[in-house]
Amino acid sequence: MRGEVVSLTRNIKIIGTNVDSFGCQLLTSDIMEIDGTERNGVTNLDSVEFEFGGQKDTRKAAIRFENALSNSHSVVNSVVHNSPGWNVNGLRSKNLYFENNVFFGAKQVGVGFNQVMSTVFMDNIVAHVLPRTDLESMGMGGLDTQGGALFCSLTYPSVCPGLSITRNIAAGVIYAGFTGPAHDCRDTTQQTFRDNVAHSVSGGLNGDGAVIFPDPSKPAHKECFEVSQFAAYKCTDAAAITNFPAKEVTMHSITSIDNAIGVAAMIGVDGIGEYLDHHSLVRDCKIYAESPIPDCPDEATQCKRIAKSGMVVSIHSVTHSQLGIEIHCTKDMHCPLSK
Repeated sequence: MRGEVVSLTRNIKIIGTNVDSFGCQLLTSDIMEIDGTERNGVTNLDSVEFEFGGQKDTRKAAIRFENALSNSHSVVNSVVHNSPGWNVNGLRSKNLYFENNVFFGAKQVGVGFNQVMSTVFMDNIVAHVLPRTDLESMGMGGLDTQGGALFCSLTYPSVCPGLSITRNIAAGVIYAGFTGPAHDCRDTTQQTFRDNVAHSVSGGLNGDGAVIFPDPSKPAHKECFEVSQFAAYKCTDAAAITNFPAKEVTMHSITSIDNAIGVAAMIGVDGIGEYLDHHSLVRDCKIYAESPIPDCPDEATQCKRIAKSGMVVSIHSVTHSQLGIEIHCTKDMHCPLSK
């Protein structure tokens, strides 16, 4: 169940040189020269392999879009692997299209998109994202921002209109497989976040398959937001979790196998809001406590059994933030999200 078999080689290769853990970068941006001349970048990649791209301890990823607003860009059928930092970073950009790529081997974050517009992320694999070892060695690993595929969570509540995150896999990553916005309640055709799978997620104070938050670009999400069409297994916290202000949260069509918590449809409230009516609706979900398929070489010594809950639906009183529990926990007092 945990094995993902992928090819990490392509005919067109871009290989960085390891100099102080600073690898190569492909940066696309719109800039203005000192004389007022505009330079508008554009990138279209197909079947390209990046190895050792990006820079350690920064957000300067192997593939980076920053202030790329004038043109459309695409990355398809490509591979980014064995990066000393992030694989991909999209920031303040729009019209980004990622399809059928493999992002394998990163530190801290696999792919991150923040303050982006009209971005499609479809049929990709994000795997083997590890914590930064220098922070871990100093006992500060729990203070880091981490995750597999992060969408608009690092700059929340800044808006990210036009997102489509579909049919992706996040495997063997830390903190969370996915973070991203919810969709409108009772929207059965939505393409915001659906048909994604997360598994083998652990570490970074959590270990959730997906952390989903109300879309700040949609005022209706203060009343109701929804999470659906998702699957997760072998995660050390919840398959899918919410814990943000709203009057109603709905979860449906979610499959959870062998996670610490099946689904956590929680609502964060502040002050007097704790005494108002709130609703958590969970329907048409399949929650399995354990898989019948053993996945440890030696079940007796190499598997740690943990206490499990099928469902958590609660109102969580918060006083430190009007936004509810922070998406990226960097303080032990606020973590894990499910507590």
